[in-house]
Amino acid sequence: MVTFCYFYNLRGQMIMTESVRKMMKAKLVVLGRDNCGKSALCVRFITKRFIGEYEHKREVTYRCQKVVDKELIELEILDTVNKECVGPAASSLESSIKWGDGFLIMYSVTDRNSFEAVSGLKRLIDHNRQTLGIPTVIVANKCDMENGRVVRTDQGQALASELRCSFFELSVAEDTSAVEASFGQLVREVRQEFQRHLLAMDKRSRMLQMRHALKNKLTRSKTMQW
Repeated sequence: MVTFCYFYNLRGQMIMTESVRKMMKAKLVVLGRDNCGKSALCVRFITKRFIGEYEHKREVTYRCQKVVDKELIELEILDTVNKECVGPAASSLESSIKWGDGFLIMYSVTDRNSFEAVSGLKRLIDHNRQTLGIPTVIVANKCDMENGRVVRTDQGQALASELRCSFFELSVAEDTSAVEASFGQLVREVRQEFQRHLLAMDKRSRMLQMRHALKNKLTRSKTMQW
């Protein structure tokens, strides 16, 4: 879950201190088939460098601090290996999904299978989290390789719209700003989801206070009658 500290004002309303606002922590999970550029995406976002070849055989977690919309955030980014949504590998994938606060699902415009895997990954996220509005961004990579393209831009946009996800088509190899924009959007959605959660908790807290006050009033009324 997103890490925040909870504080209450004199009225019992939940608030965040200035120090908490300055250092939010969030866990992001990058999902997708092999060779679509997940590791290159992570490294490009963190270091601004492009490295084309990776041989990860297991998951790698990157840690970094970034400023998004003038607010500092501490990120843990889980770069997953290719996992199927069914069979023995599914349980490991489910653990990664339960760990994360937000998800970036990636495919390559030159690989139809990676595109077709996106819907299954989004369904797995929804199934394991069992709540609406899980922060998820879909990223289509390798748009610089037009000669090898097998997935059109409008197909990616239509899928993202169907799954209710933000969508970016980019080239990790050529465009650092687009990579930063995709992660920035995911961070915003994580923040928004946390704010909704915070407001829900604050509403519940105020309802409990009202019930407690009403109970005390009824108790005093009965005492006065005696």
